[in-house]
Amino acid sequence: MTTATATQDRGDELLTVAEVRAILRLGHTATYEAIARGRLPAIRLPPRSIRVRRRDLEAWIEEHRQRGPFAYSRRAPHEQSPTVSEQSATKAADQS
Repeated sequence: MTTATATQDRGDELLTVAEVRAILRLGHTATYEAIARGRLPAIRLPPRSIRVRRRDLEAWIEEHRQRGPFAYSRRAPHEQSPTVSEQSATKAADQS
């Protein structure tokens, strides 16, 4: 088997949710939530089995690495709660 073939075969490898959790270092709920919401691409197999293709997981990781610090947040950056300093600045601006 050539290196290119081995790499291609590895990309087609199907990972269990437990393996995905270990790679991402996420908890059970967070991993299943990401799959349920369609944020993490997964394949559903009968009966009640879920698998993630390694290359899809690697692409997902790379995409989120490029997005920055809010990539794993439950809320998008524009939905984040204001920080205490931002709240103080808003109150000061409202009072003046």
